[in-house]
Amino acid sequence: MSLNCKQLKQKYEELLLQRKVFLLELQKAKETGDYTSLKKFRAHWESFLEYFKDHMDSLGDVASFLYSLGKKYNFGIDRLLEVKKGTDGKWLGVVFNTNNSTLIFHGHDLTSVMNNLYLNDVNDINYNPNGEICGRVKLLNNGCLFRGTKTFDTINGKKMKSFDKVFMKEDGTLTGVAKTDDGFYCLFDGEIYTSSIDGRQIEKVESVFLDGEGNLCGLARFVGLGERVFRGNKIIEKFKYNGLFQFGKKYERAFGIHIRPDGQMSGIVDIKGKYHLFIGDNLERELSFELQILDFSDVHTRFLPFDERLGKKQQIQVFGRFKTLRGWYPFEGSGIKKVFGKDEISSCLSVCSLPDGTMAGIVDMGGTTVPFIGGSLIKQIGGKKIFGTDRVIALPDGTIAGSIKLGPFVYKDFIFDGEKYVFVNEINKEEEST
Repeated sequence: MSLNCKQLKQKYEELLLQRKVFLLELQKAKETGDYTSLKKFRAHWESFLEYFKDHMDSLGDVASFLYSLGKKYNFGIDRLLEVKKGTDGKWLGVVFNTNNSTLIFHGHDLTSVMNNLYLNDVNDINYNPNGEICGRVKLLNNGCLFRGTKTFDTINGKKMKSFDKVFMKEDGTLTGVAKTDDGFYCLFDGEIYTSSIDGRQIEKVESVFLDGEGNLCGLARFVGLGERVFRGNKIIEKFKYNGLFQFGKKYERAFGIHIRPDGQMSGIVDIKGKYHLFIGDNLERELSFELQILDFSDVHTRFLPFDERLGKKQQIQVFGRFKTLRGWYPFEGSGIKKVFGKDEISSCLSVCSLPDGTMAGIVDMGGTTVPFIGGSLIKQIGGKKIFGTDRVIALPDGTIAGSIKLGPFVYKDFIFDGEKYVFVNEINKEEEST
């Protein structure tokens, strides 16, 4: 069942009107002692209330919040760029509204200007223990960090050329990746920065994450060494196998590094032509694929339901997308996923993970890119055929958001829960606002 936000708004206004009438009928019944008409009217009013509640619930928490945000400030939202739950429980994120403004929201508070300049590009936002929003922002052509409404581009007095990724640790410290004026990458943690790990100069950081213990980890290219996995201040050149192989095993390449739901770093390494799943600095198991695999991307881990027949250890499954001789395809465990229902896909462009571990993303059906959730393709929305998909991201409330093409030049951002949808720019249009 599709959701029409204009109809939802009309029903909401009718609900408020019906409530006023109900209160008048209630007062009249108290005065006359006759509750017959009131009972009939109450059932009618409660049907309106149930309708509104069901449809607001179907939007999902994020869309419902955006509806209230746009209604309060009397603007429409064109694109949802980032959203998460702040440490205080309020929604925190970035939107681009129909007035062509980039806005940071924290609950119903908005920020659109820093240093007397309008925001251009905002990423990696968080809410620190001091009650400040922080992250990275671009003002004019300058990339910098921000805390509250104050921006800065130096770490311990050294000016940085750009900031590529920033995280916030539990104590509010900002940590991440920056690029120095001489073109080298460095890792920073508060006011401490380093351009080397284990004595090796960092040439480029390919991917970086923050694990559950507050360590930066990921994949980097080091001068004279090539690409290696790192965690904290250590380069991992060898992996042990469940406590065996005391001196560890060297790997040729590493792929799909990510953070598991339990906060541990995980990924895939190639050891003598065989792929192995690793967790921390230990090899978990060998991954067997029937096809020749050339590369991995968008790799995630999910925990499977506990099964006593498989032993006391909870089983995990990796999924994402890999590159074969014929292109990129989604995979789950050791199996390739080429068929969705009765439809066969020709490639996979991206994969993300919903909070419950459900796989979602974008696939190509013979020249047309469409979103998918689990084993279902989303080929149309609201009775309209999808002609292309620009992006798909997983939201914290279990829905997905993205941008789809509904005509030659018409792209629309949407939120979808697997059954119902809403177009972001129709959540609250200025001309519809009260």
